[in-house]
Amino acid sequence: MLYVEPIYLKASAGGLPTLIRVVVSDGRRIAMEPSLEEAIDSLLQRPPAALTPAGDGAVTPPQSPRDGSLAGSEAQ
Repeated sequence: MLYVEPIYLKASAGGLPTLIRVVVSDGRRIAMEPSLEEAIDSLLQRPPAALTPAGDGAVTPPQSPRDGSLAGSEAQ
């Protein structure tokens, strides 16, 4: 079971309230984040969606320059 509680900020001019945080709990752990998706990711200890690798999940390391052009700029 998942418990969800939105937290709203009341508008001072009588407008609509603004969602500022979402609290989620599975009964053992609790997380509070700006959105439901982020709160669930935090509760499940998943990295944010923007940082997860695409495809098969393999990470390709950066290649070093072959002509040595960077060696001179690094030494400065």
